[in-house]
Amino acid sequence: MTDDTAKTDPGGDAAYDEGLARYRDADYGAARIAWATAADAGHALAQFGLARLEQSGLTGEVDDAAAKRWLEAALAQPDAPARAEIAAAGGDVVAQFLLGWLADKGEGGRARDDAAAVLWYRRGADLGFPDAQCNLGCLYAEGRGVEQDVGQAVLWLRRAAEQGLAAGQYNLGILCHQGHGLPRDEIQARSWMRQAAEKGLAEAQYNLAVLLDRGDGGAVDVEGAASWARRAAELGLAPAQGMLGGMFYRGRGVPHDLGQAEAWLRKAADAGVALARALLGEMSYHGHGVAKSLDEAIRWFELAAESNHPEALFNLAQLHRAGEGFPEDPGCARELWTRAAELGHAGAQFCLGRLHQIGDGVPADLGVAVEWFRKAAAQGQADAQNELGQIRESGVEGGGPDVASAVHLYEQAAEQGHPWGLFNLGNLHERGDGVDQSFDRAIELYRKAADAGLAAAWFSLGTLHLDGDGVEQSDDKALKHFERAAALGDARALYTLGDMYRTGDGVAAEDPAKAVGYYRGAADQGYALARTILAQMAEDGSAEAKIAIDELGPAGGDEAIEV
Repeated sequence: MTDDTAKTDPGGDAAYDEGLARYRDADYGAARIAWATAADAGHALAQFGLARLEQSGLTGEVDDAAAKRWLEAALAQPDAPARAEIAAAGGDVVAQFLLGWLADKGEGGRARDDAAAVLWYRRGADLGFPDAQCNLGCLYAEGRGVEQDVGQAVLWLRRAAEQGLAAGQYNLGILCHQGHGLPRDEIQARSWMRQAAEKGLAEAQYNLAVLLDRGDGGAVDVEGAASWARRAAELGLAPAQGMLGGMFYRGRGVPHDLGQAEAWLRKAADAGVALARALLGEMSYHGHGVAKSLDEAIRWFELAAESNHPEALFNLAQLHRAGEGFPEDPGCARELWTRAAELGHAGAQFCLGRLHQIGDGVPADLGVAVEWFRKAAAQGQADAQNELGQIRESGVEGGGPDVASAVHLYEQAAEQGHPWGLFNLGNLHERGDGVDQSFDRAIELYRKAADAGLAAAWFSLGTLHLDGDGVEQSDDKALKHFERAAALGDARALYTLGDMYRTGDGVAAEDPAKAVGYYRGAADQGYALARTILAQMAEDGSAEAKIAIDELGPAGGDEAIEV
């Protein structure tokens, strides 16, 4: 070596040369020891080489703190770039990489120069320097300083990864996951990500947690996901802190712990993580683990919405729609739903579908509604699956009913316990429409829907017992089921109970007063036939019925319903 360091610090220079030789032999532990000696003596290239080595994972776990400390020491020497120029001309791969890195990042008082970065990285990469191979691969992937070529990116990243460089393994895992330049391979993505994660690379630990949580490349492992998220979070990676906080909030992979949830979410939120801000808004809105505060919830939702977080946009839309914390503003709600829906939020997609279906603030357009329902249903949104099933069953799109499609959609909604999905599927089984007729299956589905609080299901169960269809005929059971439905406000049940008490059929005795009460309940909901019966009873001399008719006032034609 003939650079200035050799002249002023021969001991440091000798130790640096020894470290460089050991590095070329892939004896990274010995290289680290030698470079540490030179770095302590103020050798800038040794400090930079040691910084890269500490961040590489080649000697064990990544040590970002040590890497940062040595990098700052190297950059603090104003003549370090000039020294690197001299050493690089002599074939020093560390110096070549340093010059590439300075051009890549625009550090060391130099303007960013992507072409120069490619030139210097390529020299080091050709000599087998894994850091240079990795960074050259990244430039090819991004198309910076060179024409984008994902095949070349994969080639250089694989070389770095196979030498054990954590960053190379991480970036290759990303390309495998995305399917860029090679067939998408989630198994390989998980494998490369795990290798980098085990070396302590926080970004790899977080991404491995995501893969495990989703089940990409293997079985779902929520406990493993939480463990890796915690390791990355403890290293200070904000997205991992947000993920871990969310897992504590949901009790997913870790015990449900709102205190831990809030602590991790606040760390992530302070770093600008939109997910964490959205979840803190939800916690504040419901008072889960924090003081219940609508103002605080809105503050967090709005901060998250600035980053276009879909859930935050959706929640703000709900508040604007309901006039909660804001003046009621359907137009603003629609705008926020649209933004969330376009970002893929299934709930917002369903809401937009409903608006277009009924013409609420927008022209009624079933075609547009169906498109939004389809997008939401494809993501497993049960409301959309059920609504789309009803559209298919009715055939209102044109072309006639498509009961087979309706059955499939109802089954998807029913599997999620959606009450109307259960009910509609049960109704098809009761009728034998699109499926084999089975009263047993219909009753099973109705009962699940009824247990979920669906009045229509209680009414259908009552009807089956009243008629003895698929079950033993039982007036008592029919009566109990109708009463359950009526208590939930079902107009048909109210009307049917009125009939039963008026005629004495299915009950112990006629009870005109009870009949009037039930008819009145049905008429209040616009059930036209109930009003007609009340009028007849009033003409026949029922004082209770006359009072009910008087209190109901004139019939509104647009309110009349028949079910």
